[in-house]
Amino acid sequence: EGGAPESISDTFCYEPQNSQERRAGHLFVAGELRNVIPSDIKLLDNLSASLKTNYYASWLGGPEAASKAALKKANEFLEETAKSGQVSWLGNLHLGICGVAEAKRESFIANFAKVGQIKILLLRAGQVLDIGKNLDFSEIEPYPLKVFSNIVSGQLEHDDIVAIMTRSVF
Repeated sequence: EGGAPESISDTFCYEPQNSQERRAGHLFVAGELRNVIPSDIKLLDNLSASLKTNYYASWLGGPEAASKAALKKANEFLEETAKSGQVSWLGNLHLGICGVAEAKRESFIANFAKVGQIKILLLRAGQVLDIGKNLDFSEIEPYPLKVFSNIVSGQLEHDDIVAIMTRSVF
């Protein structure tokens, strides 16, 4: 009673705010934190804010460079969180990240990253492709902490649908 919820799920959608940020495109984050303790309540919000800030700060290199920079800073954020003694999120954080920018007319470049039990699916012309399976890892390296260490990049077409789902939704 009055404690933290058992799990927290949230989605974050960020749009470029100016012509420079438009080079990096849109950023989408969906996540779940399980076995939440009171000190974890704002972890998804803070991690998402870090991803957004660093994604758009690195717009100059385009969407892939922006994704890499944001994930590097997210790893640093999570490492500092763990070093401060807040480690209950380890093994309980499930997060999917998608950066999408226009490549050319009717075509988009997309970069994906994930951690934990999250599904990233591409729905294209009646097919369902699990693009997140290329991002699965068996373990997180403890120190230096590298939660996000892989990015999958590809092209999206105008009618493609990308779905990022937590285990309970899937």
